[in-house]
Amino acid sequence: MKSTVLLLLFILLSQVLFPQQKGGVSSPAFDLTEQPKVISSEIKGVQVGVTKTYQLELFPGQVFNGWWYNWSNGGTISCVQKEYPEDVTWLSVTPKKFTSTGCDSIVPVKYYFVAPMTEGIYITTIADSLKNWDSVRVELTVTKSPKNCTIRKFGVNQDFLTYKNYLRYTPFNWADNICVQDYLPVDTLLYNFNINPGINWLTISPSSGKIFRNQKKDFQTTIQKKLSDSTWVLLERNYYSYPAFYHYFVRETEPKEYMLQFNGNNVISTGYYPGNSTKTLMYWVRFDEISNQAVGVHDGENHRFYLGIQNDNSLFAGMGNSYTPLTSLNLIPGKWYHMALTTSADSDSALVYINATEVSRFAYSFSGESKANLYIAARNDLTTWGYLIKGLIDEVQVWEKPLSRSEIIKYMFSPPEGNESGLAIYYPFNEGWGNFTKNSVDNYYNGILYYDPVWIDSIKRPNDPSIIITSVKENIQNAGKTLMLGCRPNPFNKSAEITFNLPENGKVILQLFDIRGTLVKTLLNTNMTYGVQTYSFNDATLREGMYFVKLAFTNSKGRFIKSIKIIRSDL
Repeated sequence: MKSTVLLLLFILLSQVLFPQQKGGVSSPAFDLTEQPKVISSEIKGVQVGVTKTYQLELFPGQVFNGWWYNWSNGGTISCVQKEYPEDVTWLSVTPKKFTSTGCDSIVPVKYYFVAPMTEGIYITTIADSLKNWDSVRVELTVTKSPKNCTIRKFGVNQDFLTYKNYLRYTPFNWADNICVQDYLPVDTLLYNFNINPGINWLTISPSSGKIFRNQKKDFQTTIQKKLSDSTWVLLERNYYSYPAFYHYFVRETEPKEYMLQFNGNNVISTGYYPGNSTKTLMYWVRFDEISNQAVGVHDGENHRFYLGIQNDNSLFAGMGNSYTPLTSLNLIPGKWYHMALTTSADSDSALVYINATEVSRFAYSFSGESKANLYIAARNDLTTWGYLIKGLIDEVQVWEKPLSRSEIIKYMFSPPEGNESGLAIYYPFNEGWGNFTKNSVDNYYNGILYYDPVWIDSIKRPNDPSIIITSVKENIQNAGKTLMLGCRPNPFNKSAEITFNLPENGKVILQLFDIRGTLVKTLLNTNMTYGVQTYSFNDATLREGMYFVKLAFTNSKGRFIKSIKIIRSDL
């Protein structure tokens, strides 16, 4: 046999896509703002003679270059091409015949499309006359209104808006292939933006150029408001992907205090990948119901960064490798709350504030950069959407530094300017229309709205600090319990159980002193959750006599002390 396994790679099938297909809901393709990943369509383990179909859309008269990569373990591969209709020539393949010796001689085969001027569907079959590789059915749709496009709608209430976007270019990883590792015929990807027709309210810069291997390329999209205008934008990326179609719409909107309403299906993708520096997430929310709802990301590793509630009216918050244990809340549907997840200044603990009141504190560690980007109105779990919000959201902020309680209060009611040190995302939601929301920070994390959350301007959120900043008692059940401390048995021989009840989450220092007040041992020095806690004390070297156990408890309300007398006896 001239070859055992001949692999046919559709380079043209590879698209720059977003990791957005979640929860059984399909999402638009060809979005640049979310730092996409390249998805290859390598065909493996298929039987010779099975026809695969490759579909492509082009404008009338459009020219497009693409590549396949073919190799064999030896022998000659010959291309036989048959077109329909037969009187139209729209595809050339070079070389049509070549000899490959396998891994040492990988042959790039160039496909050159010239779309006919007449709209319609054109079909050809590419086959190997030696039957060493699969035949391929190429179906070209020539249209002035592409179906496979991304619609971009922008609300504009100022003269100019600038959106900066990422295009991430990553070579193929053929790690499973014994023949090829990261092979491309060239070291650069060529790209070109065409605006059809040419207009004066939309510019994309740079509009053409090269992207080198492993390079992330940023583009600046500048929009000048012009009522009811629209245009097609075509992005061509050689050598391995579809042309990408975009349809831009711009609508002039009146400056107002807008917010967004979510129904448990729609989300905002930020394109922001939390890393070690990420410290603070906060937003205003008015839940329509008490159920599993959150904002943030968790990709299954030590990259938690999310905040919300669960269906039993308990807190749902995660940071790094840890998440908050059960913290009962008493939130009321239809009432506004300000949610904030941050860390202590020394990064010792993660802290959660509701209406500027600390309701949880827990230890954490953050490892590396998340593999999934942060969502608004859902937790991005990399493969599924979880904890989707039903209700209103406003004033979303992400900071790459910890914020103190006083800073949280400040930015609750006096929104940032956008140029503050450490601020990564600030969405004031002031567009009022469209499927984009602009980040007030000058970076690439503009929000992409999926499945049409509703712009609202008829509802106002609280703006009086004296009303919204509440005590812990409103947010935590059982807050009226006092700090209690006990020891069983007492007197004891060598071991005992020290129990204490915490009214809230906070810092616990548990220490043992002798009768003269000298510190014998620090038993605990850690953050703990509210409720009954137990410490097993066992020390055979402790002499007989009287001792004192001191419990020091610290939270946002202050520092509280409780002590009891215990007796060590050999009887």
